[in-house]
Amino acid sequence: MTSPEAENIKYFFEPGSLGIIGASRDKKKIGHAVLRNVISGGYAGKIYPVNLSGGEIEGIPAFRSILDIDDTIDMVCITLPAELVYDSIVSCAEKKVKYAVIITSGFSEIGNFAEEKKSPTMPAPRGCGF
Repeated sequence: MTSPEAENIKYFFEPGSLGIIGASRDKKKIGHAVLRNVISGGYAGKIYPVNLSGGEIEGIPAFRSILDIDDTIDMVCITLPAELVYDSIVSCAEKKVKYAVIITSGFSEIGNFAEEKKSPTMPAPRGCGF
């Protein structure tokens, strides 16, 4: 028998669905590299690229927002500039995404303490992994 905590952490290590927020068509950007690595690494779950332009990236339909995806999302990888991360996390909380990994720069390592210390305007929903 597994505990609820063990069952929940499973979504972090074995997500059935993965959103890549900041997926890019530009092969020089980290959002493209992450998407390519997920595909070439043989990830077997559902992949949901998120890019404001929508369309298609690497042959996969891209969504303009995480909120546009008509499915549950176990994990997101956020590959956005620091100033866009907070709003992205708020959208993920609204969507009830279970876990988020953030790959970015532009916070305190460059002196941007204000962005790093933003306080939430709404609490994360219960059961949210972040």
